[in-house]
Amino acid sequence: YYATKNYVLQLTKAIYEETRRKGKNVHISVFCPGPVDTGFGERANVRFSLKGISSEYAAHYAVDKMFKNKLIIVPTLKMKCAIFLLMKY
Repeated sequence: YYATKNYVLQLTKAIYEETRRKGKNVHISVFCPGPVDTGFGERANVRFSLKGISSEYAAHYAVDKMFKNKLIIVPTLKMKCAIFLLMKY
């Protein structure tokens, strides 16, 4: 699961870079929301270290940032900090 998520992130970044270098008028974004309150955690009997965000907030945030041509979309400060810390180690 996590390997697939990372693959999508890396593929998105590669497509972005290729289209940028060729001067194409194409934009791509990847959404990295972290936990979203969908009921998945309860059904899968897992607990996430970060509190989930609502699916409504996630969707609105993603669409707003997509239209602002944001490449990597991360919706909360807590998730941004978690990603930053993970990248350090």
